[in-house]
Amino acid sequence: MEALNIRPAERRDCSAIVSLIRELALYEDMLDQAKVTTEDLERDGFDSTPPYFQCLVAEVPKGEVIGAENKELDIVQNESDVQKCEVIGYALYFHKYSTWVGKVLHLEDFYVTPAYRANGVGTKLLRQLAKIAVDSDYSRLTLECLGWNKPAIDYYKRLNAMDLTEMEGWHVFRFVKSDLPKLAGYES
Repeated sequence: MEALNIRPAERRDCSAIVSLIRELALYEDMLDQAKVTTEDLERDGFDSTPPYFQCLVAEVPKGEVIGAENKELDIVQNESDVQKCEVIGYALYFHKYSTWVGKVLHLEDFYVTPAYRANGVGTKLLRQLAKIAVDSDYSRLTLECLGWNKPAIDYYKRLNAMDLTEMEGWHVFRFVKSDLPKLAGYES
């Protein structure tokens, strides 16, 4: 029987999460931009008060191979089993605030390694994240998705996510670290 455990990430998971971040970056053809290290995750998620992010991990017993029959996985919570597991997916999130609706949970990264997709792993990760949002009275859950990633866009739409690019014309902007000193007035 396949067994899946969804749980909050712990410090010991940081190395596995970095590996999955690199897998995601490779898939997105942006591996050169994935700079975060295990030490960064440990510092920012476990040594900072409050933490800059939180994370859920999906894990299965080491060496477990999920068959192509696409059947649902059972969730296990046995602590002794956790020690013998490998992380196969993650949902890294943080808290934001909207001046229009209040508390917002933002999903920064969401990834399941390809060998474990189409078995409900991602949906169970998202379901657990939605429970966190509901239980803490958040107004919404937000995320970004690359425009060319049609499988992900279709997946989110099947789950009733609103595509704000289509509906409201929002654009996402970014100031990179090298531009911040000039913006802050430290450089001219």
